[in-house]
Amino acid sequence: MRGNSTDFRFIFVVFSVSILLLAGLPGQDEVVERMDVVNREVVVRVFDGGEPVVGLIRADFTLTENGKPVVITSCHEVRRSLAPELRHNETEEP
Repeated sequence: MRGNSTDFRFIFVVFSVSILLLAGLPGQDEVVERMDVVNREVVVRVFDGGEPVVGLIRADFTLTENGKPVVITSCHEVRRSLAPELRHNETEEP
């Protein structure tokens, strides 16, 4: 009986000391996780001969950041008619 009690105390002491040593290691409580997600909306107007180009898809564009290609995750065409006075004055400076 006495042997079992001594074994239990020894295991308990070893376990307790291990926990205290591991808990005292520097940086164990500091867990830093960081995730940056940047969404940028880029509006592109493509004209050919003064008229808007229609039917462009994602593969028609290349996007780079600091000279490295970046994946374009979304691309859609928006069709709107421009007011006549804006259409003719786009290249003029105010």
